[in-house]
Amino acid sequence: MGHTRKCMEQAVFFVKEGGIAMYVIKAEDLSKTFRVRVKEKGMRGSIRAILHPQVKEVKAVDNVTFAVEEGEM
Repeated sequence: MGHTRKCMEQAVFFVKEGGIAMYVIKAEDLSKTFRVRVKEKGMRGSIRAILHPQVKEVKAVDNVTFAVEEGEM
């Protein structure tokens, strides 16, 4: 039922001993949109929803970017 607008880019790196701290997880430009059926009240709304379903799109997440370094929660 869910529909992903943009693909998630995810990169996993490891920290080298004595080296520079790098991201363990990095996600960029995450977006998620759900399609939700819209129904009117009553019997007429139920019949109409079966014959001519209407949907609206609801954004759950829009362009979220984050990174996690080793040891972070």
